[in-house]
Amino acid sequence: MTHQLPPNILRLFQPRPPVSFTPPSQLNHDPFQKPKQTIRPLEGISRILEQLKQEAADQGQSTEGVEEDEGKDEHGKSFTVTEQTKKELKREQRRKLIEERKSKGIANYNPKEDPEAQGDPFTTLFISRLDYTVTEEDLKKDFEMYGPIQRIRIVRDKEGKSKGYAFIVYEQERDMRAAYKDAEGIKIKGKRAMVDVERGRTVKDWKPKRLGGGLGGLTRKKKEPAPVAEPAFAPSIVSRGGFGGGGGGGGFRGGFRGGGGRGGGFRGGGRMGGPPPSGGYGPPPGAGYGGGGGYGAPAGNDGYGRFDGPPPLKRGRY
Repeated sequence: MTHQLPPNILRLFQPRPPVSFTPPSQLNHDPFQKPKQTIRPLEGISRILEQLKQEAADQGQSTEGVEEDEGKDEHGKSFTVTEQTKKELKREQRRKLIEERKSKGIANYNPKEDPEAQGDPFTTLFISRLDYTVTEEDLKKDFEMYGPIQRIRIVRDKEGKSKGYAFIVYEQERDMRAAYKDAEGIKIKGKRAMVDVERGRTVKDWKPKRLGGGLGGLTRKKKEPAPVAEPAFAPSIVSRGGFGGGGGGGGFRGGFRGGGGRGGGFRGGGRMGGPPPSGGYGPPPGAGYGGGGGYGAPAGNDGYGRFDGPPPLKRGRY
């Protein structure tokens, strides 16, 4: 019965990919051991000068008189080139070379006339970040579930090595859209791939990343740290007098929940007893628990409040 279901329903019953095996590390380095520092020996600049002369000769520049004026400026004084200056010169040459290649590539870029770009561009799926060992059979096994495939092309260089991206041409546009929505982040040979629609022949004036366009590499930038949330409330400032006591110094809260005055008893300070004592844990004016710093009962002679005697006994019927 399941083979008669449409592809979008069969996709819900596909098993999850197996967990990739990660081999254990063969190197057992001590994390607390300092790395070894390599000390490079001092070298002269003769090798660099020979390299500069060779580069000038390759570019067609004249090298006559270089040996006589080698290491001298226009006034005949000796000079040496620092490492920082040499790095800046190489960086500038590399930047100019990249700009020349980019300008030539933009002038010759026309994906609509590419003989390798075959099939309907609106049914073509673009796959990037592929492992270099992935073949057409691997892609067919993972993407055939979305619909019949017309053509699979892995882009390779002149030596036949994969460049890490490919194009899959489906027979129907709805199959391509289903693969575009569902196959994002799919693992192919242990590496997560990215999918997108073909934009070279469908988007006007679109250029790849090597020519200064596209969005490649933006997702690999470091993300900014999330802002630290401020506390919802600030802790209250506790005044003198034990554990957060109000208005007085001495005792625990100036007595537990003691009011005005400088301490006194537990719940002292004249809340439900007599006047507060002078401070500390000293006994109240009356003895027991009902005095000035007691637990709230009016003071009596015995410290427990007024005692009116036992209640009258109940008389029975007989």
